[in-house]
Amino acid sequence: MEEQITDNVTTEEASNKTLTFDEVLSSNKEYQAEFDRRLAKSNNSFLETKKAEWEKEFTEKLAKEKSEAEKLAKMNVEQQLKYQIDQLKQEIAERDGKINASQLKDETSKILIEKGIPNSYLNMFDFTKENADTINSKIEMLSNIRSQDIQDSLNATLKQSSPRYVKNDADEEIDPYVEGFMSEL
Repeated sequence: MEEQITDNVTTEEASNKTLTFDEVLSSNKEYQAEFDRRLAKSNNSFLETKKAEWEKEFTEKLAKEKSEAEKLAKMNVEQQLKYQIDQLKQEIAERDGKINASQLKDETSKILIEKGIPNSYLNMFDFTKENADTINSKIEMLSNIRSQDIQDSLNATLKQSSPRYVKNDADEEIDPYVEGFMSEL
């Protein structure tokens, strides 16, 4: 009889226990097979998508290089050199722009910290299109708005209700503060 109780408790405990994903898969071969099938399908789909993206990118790059080669083939030596110089100047200008944007971002971050403004406001600036003057004016505007918001919040939080006047036996309104001073005398 004792063995039956133990068996019943064990089966009840087992039925109340929540199975993990791995336990469910290992307990049923059909589940495992279906999971493997879906995983393989997902992997194949992912690989096909990435392959298509790579092929598209590769063909675009190849077409660009081919058109560049055709342009250069049609040009004489002097035109080719001028074209290559223009390309290099353009690359240098792009790199300078990125460097300037990075430096502006760093300086803006320092200014925001000095003014007590969170760095999360950096997302409001497009450093590739901004210059130091426009950034400074925007920071001043942010600082003023933030200060006003903080002041308004503090005023609302610290606002007290006006004292209530109490009536005495003769139906006269008495200021509670004045009454307190009078009682001390």
